Amino acid sequence: MSFINTLIKKRLAHKSGVMKWMDSITRDLLLAVKQILSKR
Repeated sequence: MSFINTLIKKRLAHKSGVMKWMDSITRDLLLAVKQILSKR
């Protein structure tokens, strides 16, 4: 049972890491778009 719990925790940790990674990418994209729009 504890083995399954550790697997679930690892899966959740990995998922949150991916979400943070996606958030940082979208933030970078939004910043780039804002810079491009402000230059025009």
